[in-house]
Amino acid sequence: MIFSATVTGWEWLSILADTATVVTGVAVVFAVVPFFQARKRERRAADQWYVERYWTLQDKKQPRQRWNGAVFVKIPFAIRWAELRLCEDELDVLPREVVNTV
Repeated sequence: MIFSATVTGWEWLSILADTATVVTGVAVVFAVVPFFQARKRERRAADQWYVERYWTLQDKKQPRQRWNGAVFVKIPFAIRWAELRLCEDELDVLPREVVNTV
């Protein structure tokens, strides 16, 4: 039993040190978990930005239909250039693990 009448001063010090260790460990866990959650949230936001930008560029493409019924897509040079820059930006941030590759 921890709180018995036979506990001496040095045993209380040991119990106090063990309690402080446990409290410090719990505090470190509570401090570190939000950091990783924030990082995951930032990564998700970056992924979403790239996806939204990609679909914005896809929406700017102009599908056309020929006289024989075939469909082709007219892609202006500015759209192709923007797609290239988007891919380049994503490849630049990939080593920093800002975006997912999946």
